Amino acid sequence: MPTNQATIPKNWQQVKLGDHIKFQGGNAFKAFDYKHEGVPLVRIGNVGKGKFVGNNFVFLPKEFIKKNEQVILNDGDILMGMTGDLGKVCRIYKNNLPALLNQRVGRVLFRDNKVDVGFLFNIFLSHNFQNRLASFFTGAAQKNISSSQVESIEILLPPLPEQQKIAEILESVDEEIDSVNSEIVKSEKLKRGLMEEFFKRRKEKGEKKKLGEIIEIESGQVDPKIFPYKNMILIAPNHIESDSRTILGKFTANQQNAISGKYFAKKGDVIYSKIRPYLKKVAMAQEDCLCSADMYPIRGKKETINKFLFYLLLSKDFTDYAISASSRTGIPKINREELNEYKLLLPSLEGQKQIAEILSAVDDKIQITKQLKNKLVQLKKGLMEDLLSGVTCV
Repeated sequence: MPTNQATIPKNWQQVKLGDHIKFQGGNAFKAFDYKHEGVPLVRIGNVGKGKFVGNNFVFLPKEFIKKNEQVILNDGDILMGMTGDLGKVCRIYKNNLPALLNQRVGRVLFRDNKVDVGFLFNIFLSHNFQNRLASFFTGAAQKNISSSQVESIEILLPPLPEQQKIAEILESVDEEIDSVNSEIVKSEKLKRGLMEEFFKRRKEKGEKKKLGEIIEIESGQVDPKIFPYKNMILIAPNHIESDSRTILGKFTANQQNAISGKYFAKKGDVIYSKIRPYLKKVAMAQEDCLCSADMYPIRGKKETINKFLFYLLLSKDFTDYAISASSRTGIPKINREELNEYKLLLPSLEGQKQIAEILSAVDDKIQITKQLKNKLVQLKKGLMEDLLSGVTCV
């Protein structure tokens, strides 16, 4: 990453990584040596984007430790994938050790004490460094990187105390992001538990209703090329986030060059994707809009609340039913007749309202927390760009 010398802050140096580190690849272990227990082998799949992935290990016999001491990993090592989906970088810590390093994964070995490991880790994650890696593979069919290429990359290196301060600032933001992630995971776990409790009623005894008795599904289609439909938002399955109420982008039928017939959905209708029901693509129409022919606009009759229907269609019980029904055809989709045959014990209107309010409150919390996470991620990106380039001094 060559830089104009005039732009380098005072006391900072432009150096080659190889001046201060050795980038070492792992050993080529054989698949027939893999075991169900023993010493974890760190492979490409264990290197995530900023995080170590420790839930898909293969293992080697314990005696391999003595035979392969040169690739025994240490607490805090920086790891980077050297093939395939390049640019994945993480650190491994003692809770996943001892472990051995497989080929096509590299780790950083320091030649001196002039580089802080936390600072260098953020350098590896930075936009500039990632772009430099990408530049090695223009036009290449198979993406591979060598140790010498990594060591040839130039970086800006401030004095050690400044490196440590920068690493400390960025680590504090990482800790905030991790904390917010934990809150999201807890809230999502709570939501799954509540939904399982609320919608297990189909398995209980009592008079059940067919879904077709309590809902209406829009039938006639409209022409998206004419007014007013061409100016309406058009929602397709790819516009809905899986297992969420989030609509990803809003584009009119005209903007999407829609020409075939679409369904009209009223504000408040539940929009359900009949294609690949295991993806759980369900949303509520936030305004009068259109949806593709791969979706059903659904509204409840007098005895049914739409928001309750929304969560019912996201529930595990209904999804299991829909998957089973869709598997009977060549294309994984549930038709109207099969959807209408689903049976449930319908709570009272007040019960439906309570269920919808509770789950909606949890969803609101998840959405707010995700927004906070996005802000923190953007904050870190900005800090990295400024701090690692010397634009902002510490």
